Amino acid sequence: MLIDLKTLCESIKQKESEDCVPTGDVNPYLYNEVLKPMLEGKALTYGEIDFSMFDTDDLRVISHYCDERESLSYKLEGLVGQIASVKPAACTKRAYC
Repeated sequence: MLIDLKTLCESIKQKESEDCVPTGDVNPYLYNEVLKPMLEGKALTYGEIDFSMFDTDDLRVISHYCDERESLSYKLEGLVGQIASVKPAACTKRAYC
């Protein structure tokens, strides 16, 4: 399988950032005020979290969301590994400056 990496990189750069795992069932407070800041590297304290905004079932849902996100990340790492392991091929055309 031949892949033009330049075209692939250009296509990826043109895409807007979006969530790959649906967040429909995830509690918006937990997602926006707890998970997103933590993923961005912010350390949250207990005082910053409003525990009245969610219940135990919401924690299970966001846990499942994190599992799905991690699974997708693992699959993408595998794809990148496969692409990186492909041996380079010579160009069929000469490029002139």
